[in-house]
Amino acid sequence: METLQLYLKRPETLIGLGAALIFQLVFIIVWLTAYNGVTDRTGNLHIGLVNEDKQQGATLSEEMKKRITAVNITSGESLEESQKDMDNNKIDMIIHIPKDFSQNLMSNKQTEITYYINQSTSMLTARAMETIAKDIGDQINSQVFLTKRDAISASLQQVIPPQNAQPTSPVSEIIPRISEAVKQINNHPVKNTIVQSNSVNNFSFTMVPLMIVLASFVGAMVMSMQLQQASRYVIKCKWKSFAVRQSINVVWSLLLSLITVSFLLLFQVELQSSFTETWLFQSFTFFSFLCFSQLFVVLFGNPGMLFNIIALSLQLVTCGAIVPVNMLPDFFQAIGVYLPATYVANGYHTIIYGAGDLMPEVSWLLAIAGTTLLLSVFQVFFLKNKDRNTSQAEVA
Repeated sequence: METLQLYLKRPETLIGLGAALIFQLVFIIVWLTAYNGVTDRTGNLHIGLVNEDKQQGATLSEEMKKRITAVNITSGESLEESQKDMDNNKIDMIIHIPKDFSQNLMSNKQTEITYYINQSTSMLTARAMETIAKDIGDQINSQVFLTKRDAISASLQQVIPPQNAQPTSPVSEIIPRISEAVKQINNHPVKNTIVQSNSVNNFSFTMVPLMIVLASFVGAMVMSMQLQQASRYVIKCKWKSFAVRQSINVVWSLLLSLITVSFLLLFQVELQSSFTETWLFQSFTFFSFLCFSQLFVVLFGNPGMLFNIIALSLQLVTCGAIVPVNMLPDFFQAIGVYLPATYVANGYHTIIYGAGDLMPEVSWLLAIAGTTLLLSVFQVFFLKNKDRNTSQAEVA
């Protein structure tokens, strides 16, 4: 009992107990709030419809837009332009109706509609698009089948007379026409082909964006806290201490990122960007996380870790690696714009899947790093220089 009392009297024990409680509460509140009603926001998903057939394809396109209201369907000018939009994650799926769609139907050949599903996004989006593609395919086949059935029925009525009426054609002509009509009955006249765009073969590779966000920010958060503790006892000049601290941040970002990317290659992760590009992007990633997490401990000291815990939960929710950003509530979509993890996840989707461009993400990461670093400088400006001997005495 005496030992227990000694533990409970130590502030470190109380901080540890409080941190465990805060982690639980923050994650429960943020995650359950952010993911509440996600499946009701499928209307925020985007499908590009590319129709090259000016006959039945045009009618079919209009029917799709009327009937499928669960998602946002927009017409694309060409397959190439739509694929560029998909690579930039503006479109989640492309529906392509070829120019010979009507011609094949009229000549009783099996025609085809192709669905290009973007894999360089969250698994939830990809699975939702696969379900939608299957539903659309079933609807199209049903509609085309009924149309052809009615046309065949009308054709047969011209040669098969009503009861007690004289036939207009001899039986020798009626039977072959009936036989030909039966051959034309096909309840799946349209073949639905699903193409997985920007896909990878190994499931573990799809987890890299989320893994990098989690590992990098937690590492940066702990490193910032420890450097903040060390800065109180090392150098008495606040500006010299701050400058040395940033030098450590820059050098360790470069070295740690080199190790990180090397391990990705060691585990045979297929990178669509070059080693140098991936290394530099990971360096910007870790440095921006360091600047971001550093701001709160510079402003508030150890209590600043509370803000970093909240930031960790928010970034995991809003980065888009688990659930697409456009399916989150408006508040979380808005706040995600100002969090570095959003651009880290986007960048690693480009690195892993080969879709999009890294430069916009790098620009945002540098902007966030620069802004948070500048705010830290302002805070340091108002701090007083601390005597080194006094600081060391506090440690003792």
